[in-house]
Amino acid sequence: MVHDVEMIELLCTLYPKDKKELVSDACDLDDFIYEKLEIGSDSFRKILELSLPLASRWKSPLTDTVYAGFVDEKKGFALMKVEVPK
Repeated sequence: MVHDVEMIELLCTLYPKDKKELVSDACDLDDFIYEKLEIGSDSFRKILELSLPLASRWKSPLTDTVYAGFVDEKKGFALMKVEVPK
């Protein structure tokens, strides 16, 4: 399941000029997603859940667990990830 915090982190990366708005308490995430993407937040969440397993894959050097997810290569971390079943 994709959590709101993960969606906000991804949206901040996609729309860096809107980061202050996205992280403010006054931000309505549903309205923001509709304004930018013209879809509801539930549809956006479902698209992310379906596409995560198809995204970049890497193996954790600490646990040998394989993950798939969206990575911000500039920052060097995963914005959201799922464990790939063995």
